[in-house]
Amino acid sequence: MKEKALEFFVEKIKNRASKGHTYVVCDNDVVIGTGTISDYWGSKTESTLLTIFVLPEYHGKGIGRKIIETLECDEFFCELIALKCALQLLR
Repeated sequence: MKEKALEFFVEKIKNRASKGHTYVVCDNDVVIGTGTISDYWGSKTESTLLTIFVLPEYHGKGIGRKIIETLECDEFFCELIALKCALQLLR
């Protein structure tokens, strides 16, 4: 069951990565976090954040914050009210 769940998750990340820009954080050869940003249905003024995660054993090390900061520098980025809320939770 765990292997099937992992396969599903990997395919979901690949699918979303094909629709935007995905950033991957690794520790040696292990993916420990990702974040994807895309335009919102082709909009020039709205963007959406997709599939942001950090493995639980890496929480509290600033990795999630670095992913968000990287997404904010991406060309798809537009000011997001939801992002402001997410950043307040991370701080």
